[in-house]
Amino acid sequence: MNTLLLTGFEPFHTHPVNPSAEAALALDGQVLGGLRVVSALLPVEPHAACARLTELLDTGRPAAVLLTGLASGRPQVTLERVAVNVMDFRIPDNAGQQHRDAPVQAGGPDAYLSTLPLRAVLAAWHGAGIPGQLSDTAGTFVCNAVMYHALHTLRALDARTLHLAHYGSHPNTPAHWDDLLRNMDTDAQRVAAGLQAGQDLDTITRTFTEALMNDLSREHPGLPARYDFACPPWMSVQGLARYWQRRAARSGGDR
Repeated sequence: MNTLLLTGFEPFHTHPVNPSAEAALALDGQVLGGLRVVSALLPVEPHAACARLTELLDTGRPAAVLLTGLASGRPQVTLERVAVNVMDFRIPDNAGQQHRDAPVQAGGPDAYLSTLPLRAVLAAWHGAGIPGQLSDTAGTFVCNAVMYHALHTLRALDARTLHLAHYGSHPNTPAHWDDLLRNMDTDAQRVAAGLQAGQDLDTITRTFTEALMNDLSREHPGLPARYDFACPPWMSVQGLARYWQRRAARSGGDR
């Protein structure tokens, strides 16, 4: 079964209990969204934490990665939008170091944006009655360093297969772009057909999801769960429906 790597941090500074560690350990081994949760605790020291995370990525090859941490003083759970290439510690880490104006990765980009579907996650939280909001800063302590390192490491991987949500998996060759465009067109036409038939979005979504999951299952049995977790099909339906509706409004046509 494909796995979700879920990390938390050990206690630090004036926090003898770190809720990110408690939550990660509580979920370890559970199956959520078709993925088995593999939890790990990271040390509150940037170099050791990044080394441990690299090891977990190399050995576990998770299908998804979720990093959690404690932001003291925030009144609700937040989703981090960006990680910056700066370490500027307000307090010492657990090794007693207090890095100032230091890069997480020398020569790396200034920042990386999260690859999670943040708005969709936030909407799901609110729908379940969970208070939360987006955050535009993960600070400049170890949480930020680990997020930056994870995104930097994953982007640097020279994968042989490129996986794109809802568009299947494509060998990393020049021809894969043709496959991608063909699959994108197939998805767009599925939504267009539903709109032309006068179906509502719920009906279109059910039909679209069934066809998509069948396509993905033929490629690999584990793909449907991975894609449903990363980017639920309804998101594609809504985006494509808006495209066809706006196109129809501009052209005066049927779609």
